[in-house]
Amino acid sequence: MKSNAVLCFLLIYALAGCASGPPPGWVESLESAYPGAKFLTGRGTGRTREEANNAAIRQISQTFGVSVSIKDEDRASLSTRNGRTDMRRDLTQESVVSVYTELFNLKYAEQWWNPQARQWETLVYIDREEAWRIYEPRLRSAAAAFLEAFGAADTAGPLSQYRNYRAAARLGGEAGGVKDALAYAQVLHPGKAGVGDYKKAQDALAALPVRIQAALDGAILTVECEGDFENIVTSAIIEAFRKGGFKAAAGKTRGSNRAVVKIAENSEKLEAGTFYAPRLTLTVYGSDKALFSWSANAARKGAWDANAAKRGRWNALAEEINQTMLRDFNAALDGGNK
Repeated sequence: MKSNAVLCFLLIYALAGCASGPPPGWVESLESAYPGAKFLTGRGTGRTREEANNAAIRQISQTFGVSVSIKDEDRASLSTRNGRTDMRRDLTQESVVSVYTELFNLKYAEQWWNPQARQWETLVYIDREEAWRIYEPRLRSAAAAFLEAFGAADTAGPLSQYRNYRAAARLGGEAGGVKDALAYAQVLHPGKAGVGDYKKAQDALAALPVRIQAALDGAILTVECEGDFENIVTSAIIEAFRKGGFKAAAGKTRGSNRAVVKIAENSEKLEAGTFYAPRLTLTVYGSDKALFSWSANAARKGAWDANAAKRGRWNALAEEINQTMLRDFNAALDGGNK
């Protein structure tokens, strides 16, 4: 019995010694073992191996600008395919929140049990060169699509430029677009992310706000209105455009930046008075090409006084312009003409 107890004690002692052992090189000097110029790293500690792994993954994720709050009850799952490690973590608080990060070529160093702190210590790392070879095709595709849109924006008149630069801004800034791709690449491999087309894409992204504003300043809309009454509709359209930041004035011109309005009054004179059911059509041109088409109707109403009846129906058109025209115009510039 005594010999069995001694054997058990020795076994436990041997296992404990095996678990702790001397610390790996990265514990003593991280920069010597995994120099920052070649590796991205994340260190973590925990009461269990899994906790230490999760903490290390959290730290390296934060390097890419992802903020994750982990609790003891949090769960993390990893899957690796074609050199890319996907991490999915569910955080249980008042509601379930999901955080998703892509970590390319993620690897684990030797895990170590720290007997003094009584905790596991983990290091995860990414070899910058290896991860870049996996990630760069995605970045190249995003940069090429954005630069094509940016270059095409400068080939038309100011109003068309305004629309096209806004489209380039949406393409660059959307989730997974070139802005996110470049930010990720700058962390992954700054030296390679800041040259060639990637540098051009960064410069183009930085120039977009100025280009958009310059195009807007140059897009002076002249409003031509056929069939207006007491300048009611013309004034309403000019005011709506100005609220959206566009310069607009009444007049006639040829070429680009025209807002052409036509009103069919649809009048009918009866014994009860004069009735109107006007229909308005608006077409905005940029570089002789229609960029936006819009229409509005006023319900049929009349009065004994023909001018009063007409004034009331044209004011109804003006109200519709105030409520929906600018909204629909901006939607059209964003690619969704209504």
